[in-house]
Amino acid sequence: MKENDIKRTLGNNQNNLNGKTDWDKLDAMSEEAIEKNAIEDEDSYDLKDSDLSKFKRVDPIKKVNVKKIRTDLGLSQQRFAMYFGFSPRTIQEWEQGRREPTGAIRNFLTVISYNPDVVQDALLDKRDV
Repeated sequence: MKENDIKRTLGNNQNNLNGKTDWDKLDAMSEEAIEKNAIEDEDSYDLKDSDLSKFKRVDPIKKVNVKKIRTDLGLSQQRFAMYFGFSPRTIQEWEQGRREPTGAIRNFLTVISYNPDVVQDALLDKRDV
């Protein structure tokens, strides 16, 4: 689904900041008022313990072969970097063994190897998360 397909409404808040947080307003609110607003917000979702129990702990992948991931996609270093938000120099450093991706980046690279189209769609989605 693309952003143009989503109907956005202002609801009761006519001073909507296009999905951005008004930090000054939030800082001025009490904890009780923040909680009340969160409960009343129809877009807010309160995760229960039963929801959280569905998640499993994920440890960083031990080793990834960046060059294999990239070449399996048929991409040059330049294009791979451009498509997934890396610098070309970083890709070169990883592939030549001068640097290693961090744990979170190794996990991200693994996700790219499983479904690059979904990753690309998510990265191109312009909404604030």
